[in-house]
Amino acid sequence: MTKGKINITIYPKIEAKPKIKAKNGHEITEISDSTILEFLSLMKTSTRRTYESYFRRLIEFMPTLNGQTMLEEKDLWERSKCIQFKRYLEEKGFSENMQKSAIGAIRGFFSHNRKPLFFSQSEKKQVNTAQNETEGIFFSRDEMIRMWNLSTLSDLSKWVLCNKSMGLRASDFGSITYGQLRGIDFTQETPIFFGKINTGKESVIANVFLDSDVIHTIQELLELHKDAKDNDLVFPHKPEHLSYILRNLATKAQVNIGEKEVSFHAMRRFLYDRLTNVMSDDKARMIIGKSTKESSYLSSQDLRECFKKVLPEISVNGNGAVKQIKAEVHQQGETIEQLVKLLAERGKKEETNTKELNQMREIIALMLKQQGIKIKESSLDTTGDILSHLKKQQS
Repeated sequence: MTKGKINITIYPKIEAKPKIKAKNGHEITEISDSTILEFLSLMKTSTRRTYESYFRRLIEFMPTLNGQTMLEEKDLWERSKCIQFKRYLEEKGFSENMQKSAIGAIRGFFSHNRKPLFFSQSEKKQVNTAQNETEGIFFSRDEMIRMWNLSTLSDLSKWVLCNKSMGLRASDFGSITYGQLRGIDFTQETPIFFGKINTGKESVIANVFLDSDVIHTIQELLELHKDAKDNDLVFPHKPEHLSYILRNLATKAQVNIGEKEVSFHAMRRFLYDRLTNVMSDDKARMIIGKSTKESSYLSSQDLRECFKKVLPEISVNGNGAVKQIKAEVHQQGETIEQLVKLLAERGKKEETNTKELNQMREIIALMLKQQGIKIKESSLDTTGDILSHLKKQQS
């Protein structure tokens, strides 16, 4: 009897090789499977590091696993293995968000290999359940003003706050170069259109606009870094450092953080929240670079007109009005009387924004306080009362 040949395909196993050590001295499992490594190689560096951590946990869960057998056992992963892995992570003490993200990495692996996972409704509930353990902070305009006044360009904290007008993700904000800043036409009226940026995460175009606070900061940056090359990054550090700077700034400004998370993404939320107060959600999404309906489209000029409406809510210095007034007062001798007269003149103009007038009154109140002159806040509404009161104080 002739024995027939039996063809057995042997797939390489993922071996746990504790050769790498983390900063804390703990050993890190290496990933050696070619199928998984091919999937990871397509990602950006920061994303790859995160996904690698998920697959290391997966190898700990199933030490004999390899990418090819995962694909062959697709049905098994849909029915039970993803749920089992999530429970394993839960037992290890990982957060629900981490568990959900790890399952997302596995689904991404299957989708990349043209074998997407499909879960039933009950399975979806088990693998997708996640609650935000830490609430992200929402900055108020007053808090933003306090942080802005404490920020500097020497530590790039003022540049970090410029995202209040751009609303970009950390990775996209961190990729801005001096060449892009030099390409801005500063002769335009604010808000100035910075350009269309193809966002990295969703590959959606963001239409970025700059208010006068940001324009002034950029001009100072370019003046300080005249020797910088066009391809030099304005923020030459890791994107994670953006959140670190913002947290420090919020602490210095005595923002009531509590148990809330302070991350760079809060700047994106700050803009988006205010955009949706003055325009449709679709228009706001087109500005900050979030996916929207395919039929939705507006030109950059149309979006600029929409962005104008949000300037009073995001501008720290009244969209340049207060700075201009300060300069005028400085040229005329920096007297309170002159500032009050300017307030009266601008108050007569219909186009003057109420918020700008209020900010001018705040400057007057501060200058009065510095000179030890007490005056009721209600009197600041009447320039004649302020002038008469000043004369009495001086006499």
